[in-house]
Amino acid sequence: WYDHQRAVRAQRKMQYEEERKRREEERAEWLKKKEEEEMKKIPYEEEMALCDYLAEYLTNTYLTDPEEQKKKKQEELEKKKQADVVAVKDDPFAGMKPMNKKTDDTFLQMGKGKKKRDRTSAKKKKEATATFTLSVDSFEQFGLIDLSPPTSLDQVEKSVEDLKAKKKWYSEQPRGSVKTAQDVRKAREKAAQKLRQSV
Repeated sequence: WYDHQRAVRAQRKMQYEEERKRREEERAEWLKKKEEEEMKKIPYEEEMALCDYLAEYLTNTYLTDPEEQKKKKQEELEKKKQADVVAVKDDPFAGMKPMNKKTDDTFLQMGKGKKKRDRTSAKKKKEATATFTLSVDSFEQFGLIDLSPPTSLDQVEKSVEDLKAKKKWYSEQPRGSVKTAQDVRKAREKAAQKLRQSV
């Protein structure tokens, strides 16, 4: 009985070793394929895309005036409408004029009427108290590409220029010369894990 148990154990151990070797080979093959795919990619592609995204975000949020963008969009819409409108030759409403019911029916007006609300002061207050805010996520993204995020509205333009310069710098770097954003994330995760384990 003992000999049989030893034989079964030895057989299981051999099967386990074979299975482990096969798994290791598959993993090595998978890692090799993944590495080859990474080599096909442009080096530091993620970092350059991050620079583009942050520069565009800062420009759209803080440097461009939303009122101007609304006006541009409305002008484009009006141009499209004018291009689509066909002129009417025999206008059936040629002699008619629009009528405002509230002012034309004067016999219905009894009192003075309501004073209109003044909304300009509210807009001015909003513009005066426009604050500069960046999310924690944005701070982390700036950290991934080794740049300091802007802390005030005055620094936004300089940050956009820095981001464009950093993108150009990444495009000139050979593969493997600088830590990638993925490497930085992994290092941070390991550090956080060590902190959690020590506490």
